[in-house]
Amino acid sequence: MDRATTLVGVLAALMIVGRMAHAQDVVPPSPRDAPLGAATPFATLGVIGAFGVSDEQFGLYLFWTADREQGGEKGFAVRRFSRSPTTGGMIEWATSFDCPGLEMTIIDLEALPMPLVDVPTVGRDNRKGPPTDGVVYSFWSRYPTWPDAFSYSVQVSSNMGTPLAVWSERFRKTLDGCWTDQMPSAA
Repeated sequence: MDRATTLVGVLAALMIVGRMAHAQDVVPPSPRDAPLGAATPFATLGVIGAFGVSDEQFGLYLFWTADREQGGEKGFAVRRFSRSPTTGGMIEWATSFDCPGLEMTIIDLEALPMPLVDVPTVGRDNRKGPPTDGVVYSFWSRYPTWPDAFSYSVQVSSNMGTPLAVWSERFRKTLDGCWTDQMPSAA
């Protein structure tokens, strides 16, 4: 390899590292706090790519186009904050009015199986641990319920090959081609 090729490679690597450092300086508002009209997210999903190279934060909303009592239409909206070494940070929106399948994909969250609690040295201690590389999925929702009780929130994180990973990838695929930089109009 000649000196010019080596120099180009080093410069390219420095540019990528610089962009990653800049992208990390762009701190997104917490998806739990970002309002849409009077609504705040009822759930959030974080997706961090392998080696932390890319990051997506989704806020999921139920919103009304006008006051409910005045005939406003119910819809679901998704706010995405994404960043990567090449794009920095950006916010985009999608709604169930413009994105076929989004409403059903969100409703499917109610059937998402949650992981079991594992007490050390009791039960299933012989299983493998999670992979050390890959995409990390983090899900949070407020006001989940048990069959006969109420809760305040639930949060779960996983790697590849879990029900959360499968739902997350289906959710992201459903949203392909639906993004806009325009925030939906909500009451």
